[in-house]
Amino acid sequence: MKEAQQFGTRIRELRIKARLSQRWLGSKVGVNFTYLSKIENGLLPPPSEKVISQLAGVLGVNKDELMSLSGRTPADEAQMLSNRAKLEFGIKIRELRNKAGLTQQELASKINVDHTYLSKIESGVTPPPSKKVIPRLASALNVGNNELMVLAGRIPAFSKMTCDG
Repeated sequence: MKEAQQFGTRIRELRIKARLSQRWLGSKVGVNFTYLSKIENGLLPPPSEKVISQLAGVLGVNKDELMSLSGRTPADEAQMLSNRAKLEFGIKIRELRNKAGLTQQELASKINVDHTYLSKIESGVTPPPSKKVIPRLASALNVGNNELMVLAGRIPAFSKMTCDG
C-alpha cells in the first residue's frame, strides 16, 4: 500500500496548504469526508481517475502528478498503450506470415479463423487473439507459443525465460 500512503500524504499536504477542511474538499469533489480521511491516512487505495482529476482541479495541482502517485495509468495513456500493443502484435504476425511464405487466406485457414479477422489483427484494428488461438498461430508460423503469448500480453515477459528456456 505504498502508493496509497504516498498519495494520501500528498493530498493531506495540498489540502492543508490550501487551508481546506476534509469536509469542504470532499463536498467539492463529490466524496464523503470520511472517505477522504481514509485516503489521506493510507487506509484506502487512491480513488478513481475521475476523483483524482477533481482533486487536482480543486487543489490546483497537475493531475499527472496525482495519477503518478496513485500508481494508476491515465485512461487516455492506457488506451494509447493498448493501441500500440495491438499494432506491434499485428506487425509481428504479418512479418512472421510473410517469412513463412503464407497469404492471409492460407494462414487463416491453417489456424481456423476467418481471413478478415486475421487482417484486422495484422492491421492493429482488433486485439491479439485469445490464448486458444495463439498456440495454433505459433504452430502455423513456426515460432514459440510463449513468444506470441508475451507479445500478445497474455503472459508476463519474465515468464518467457522460464517457459521457453
